[in-house]
Amino acid sequence: LMANKEFDDHLRAVRTLVKDKKWKDASLEVNLALKFKPDDPSAMEYKKTIGRSLAATDNLVKAQNEISQKNYNEAMLALNQVTEQDDPEFVEQAAKIKKQVEEALVEDDLAKGKALLDGKQYNQALLAFDEVLKRRPDPAVAMEMKKHAADEVAKEEQKLAKAEWAKKQGGQKQPIRQPRPFITRDSAT
Repeated sequence: LMANKEFDDHLRAVRTLVKDKKWKDASLEVNLALKFKPDDPSAMEYKKTIGRSLAATDNLVKAQNEISQKNYNEAMLALNQVTEQDDPEFVEQAAKIKKQVEEALVEDDLAKGKALLDGKQYNQALLAFDEVLKRRPDPAVAMEMKKHAADEVAKEEQKLAKAEWAKKQGGQKQPIRQPRPFITRDSAT
């Protein structure tokens, strides 16, 4: 009889703590309740809910820590652990943070692309700008810089082709082609 009262007291405390979203305290109380009735379905369900909520909280904290260190991919991995089965408040928080991470990734890739462009690493710059455009298809800045990088790649390829031609010709420069005289039917006779 005493065990039932203790169980009921702990379960009542669990309900209050869950309602107040005090997950760590609720976890302690539910474990105490389960010592008295290890197979109680209500207590076992609370334990699952509390466990999911603790995991979601840990993942949100981990994501924030990763963001502060600019480890955006790690932050996304942690955020993706928060699922629709979790408390809607956690799901909403994760969605907001994901938007922040996406924005930071765009800014990061844009900065990386600019640095590569400045360093005349045009092919890598193209890849960085492609990443920006994958995440956000509209940024005019990325599109403009991508075009500039593509133009520079084309110029480099042209220079390389000229150099290879000259090498094959024994160092001679590529002849400048003179335009052919324009011949009309009248002047051909």
